[in-house]
Order: sequence, then structure tokens, then C-alpha cells
Amino acid sequence: MAIQLPIQAHAYIDAQWDVHLERTRTFLCQPSISAQNMGVREAADLFRQWLEERNAHVEYHGRETHPIIYAEWDVGKPKTLLVYGMYDVQPVDNQAWTTPPFDAKISPYRVRQRRPAARPRPRETQARGCSQAPSALSPCEWDYANRLA
Repeated sequence: MAIQLPIQAHAYIDAQWDVHLERTRTFLCQPSISAQNMGVREAADLFRQWLEERNAHVEYHGRETHPIIYAEWDVGKPKTLLVYGMYDVQPVDNQAWTTPPFDAKISPYRVRQRRPAARPRPRETQARGCSQAPSALSPCEWDYANRLA
């Protein structure tokens, strides 16, 4: 059963489409390979910046190079949503790529970026919705994928 978003949500998405697409591409271009100590802190900083721009309170915990992000984003609603995810990806060495793995190049009809080698993590599932099977997508992700397709 598909969730119907309010008309205001669709209007906002349409009005902000280019801004959100470029922000998504910036995040996709940031390497964050934990196993190789490559870009993880920088990816965390991008995510932190996005959260703080929306008035979230953000804290880093854990190691300086591999921070755990803890954020609270109170929008004054009676219910709380807990989100857990990872923002690192698998190593890209010694694999055949049709496009560079952190390119996020826009080609006809979709953003081209590497697909996860292991199970999809939240960053990959949301941002790369166009490469996932429709049954694996939430209604919002499917809408996002259809806009790129």
C-alpha cells in the first residue's frame, strides 16, 4: 500500500529538487571507506552540517577519525522517530567500474554512482533508489527514483 504524501510535501520537493539533487550528489561523491581509513570523518562532517542546518543538536562520539553521530532533531511533534544507519561503504579497489565509484555523474535519466557490494545501507538505499528493485523501496524512495528515471 503506497503512502500518499500531502500536496504540500510534493510541492516542496518539486520546488527544491535541484538543491536536494546537488546535495545528494555531494554526499555520494564523498568517499567514506572505513576499512581504509578514507574520508569517514569528512562524510560525518557533511551529514552533521546537513543536520545542523535543520536545527538538530549533533554530537560526535567514538574515535576522531570514525565518529559515531548522535543527533536530536526536535520538531515539536508528539512522536519520536529513531534512525540508525551507517555512512561508510565497502572498498572500491580491484573492481570493474563502468563509471568512477564516487563520481555521481548525471547521465540520461539517472544519477550514476556505485552500488553497494554488500547489503544496502541507508545511505545507499536512499540515495541510489533508482538502482534498487521497486519492492525494496519506500514510497518516498520510489518517488525519488521515478523522478530520476
